[in-house]
Amino acid sequence: SPGSIWTIGLLTVNLLPFRVVGDPVWKWMSGVGSNTTLIYSRTTVNSKLELYTKWFDEALMAAMEHTDFINIELDIWSGGNGRSYLGIAASFVPNLLNEKVLSGQREKALLNNFQKPSNSHLLEFLDISESRHTGENLFKAVVDVLKKYKIADKVSSITSDNATNNISAHSHLIHDLMKPEKLEAYSKTKNFHHIRCASHILNLLFQNIVKTLQKDKTFEIGLENIRALATTIKHTSLLRSSLADTGLPLIPLAPETRWVFIWRQVSAYLDNYDNYSTWCRTLQASPEHQHLYQKIKTLIDLPDATRHMLGYFVSCCSIFKNLNSSLQDEGLNNLPNAATFYYTMKEYFDLCSVAEVETVEKPTNDSFDFTFINGEEDTPKDVKAIVLSAVLSARPKFEEYFQIFSKNDIYFVAAFLDPSFKFDCFNELLGEKEGQYHFLRVEVYIKNYLAHCEFKSSKPTPRTDHPKKPAKSHRVNKLLKPNTRQKKSTRTLALQGASVFEEWERYKAESQLSSDATTDAVRWWYSRRLVYPNLFS
Repeated sequence: SPGSIWTIGLLTVNLLPFRVVGDPVWKWMSGVGSNTTLIYSRTTVNSKLELYTKWFDEALMAAMEHTDFINIELDIWSGGNGRSYLGIAASFVPNLLNEKVLSGQREKALLNNFQKPSNSHLLEFLDISESRHTGENLFKAVVDVLKKYKIADKVSSITSDNATNNISAHSHLIHDLMKPEKLEAYSKTKNFHHIRCASHILNLLFQNIVKTLQKDKTFEIGLENIRALATTIKHTSLLRSSLADTGLPLIPLAPETRWVFIWRQVSAYLDNYDNYSTWCRTLQASPEHQHLYQKIKTLIDLPDATRHMLGYFVSCCSIFKNLNSSLQDEGLNNLPNAATFYYTMKEYFDLCSVAEVETVEKPTNDSFDFTFINGEEDTPKDVKAIVLSAVLSARPKFEEYFQIFSKNDIYFVAAFLDPSFKFDCFNELLGEKEGQYHFLRVEVYIKNYLAHCEFKSSKPTPRTDHPKKPAKSHRVNKLLKPNTRQKKSTRTLALQGASVFEEWERYKAESQLSSDATTDAVRWWYSRRLVYPNLFS
């Protein structure tokens, strides 16, 4: 019944109230241009919703049955109704172990229904308001869901934010679920990985910067005025309609816990400052708005010194907004890009530490452009010093996250097993000495994994030698445009070993994929699944 599925899909995806199906217009829509009948009864919607939820759960279980490693994603929200919710999602590659489907559908079997490589699905959305958000309670909730979907033995990693309770929950999962049971995923890698949410890291670092800047009166007064201006316009219908008539945008509100939104607020104010000032003068000339004029004028008119500071803040900290936006792109928000993310931020803090006395040069190649740190030429030196000092106050916190990242081999394993990134990560992004250190750790990790795999006969690939190009210093690839990464064909010396390790040696010797599209990487692995059967899975 396509009409029933369309009805449920339309209601749930768009969060529409179920009473919509009883509206006469709904019946009219059903008869326009289609012979498909939609659902007209709320009772039927409820029963179908329950049935389809059961079907979707069964489909998810079937899909996850044919994969071997699953990443669980955890996040907690506090709703406006005062209640708290735990979201549990799973990321995996479908049909990885189903050769029949792989042979029939080819690489499409590894993609989602929209033929994209992202496969992350919500398993449960739990109301946890009645229990304390301790690691123990969260652990129990997560384990119950894993058992329901029969995937406890397949979970090899967890992605969560950096909140204490989530880290505690992750610790419980390792010690109480994974290690004692000797589960399948853990037995293959002897590792259980905690992947930290990069967006949350950006939010925490930016929070540190803003709180430090708020100790400066000039910045604090400017920010408070902009916040008050945004709130006043938002909650005053006369001002909203008047602003809409001019075609000017509202200054966005910044949710209490979404610190990067403060950048959006300040940026919107500065981008439209002249137009807001002109609009304010029209309020004075309007009898209907005169009583609001003086208040709005006071909030809009900030001293030049304040706008200079806010302007350099927006320029110097634009990396937080840009990276945060990029991480919402499922094509970029994947594990191989973690190294680029962390080393981009590392370079950012390194350059900010010398930006008072040195000018950041524009890159001559496709590297990340850090010249935004320079700001405008007329930025006063004292303003630049205050903002840079605030930025560097977040550096120790970032270095803690960077150390945790650098000790987690899964990030570097993922980068090397991305055929489009491969040696770029170790030769260029990390530099020669550091790259060699992490590559050796990746090799140990992979060989430990292969040692627990059964030998599978594989098709040989021709080995070609490619000259290894020297590493470049301060090379930080663009996270925003991964297709701009320079590609090189490199190899390392192949080490002779047992037959189960031969596929690893062949993979190292292969040329690097010249495309940066994630879908192309999936196709690459599909075409070589019989050449590298263990690495493929």
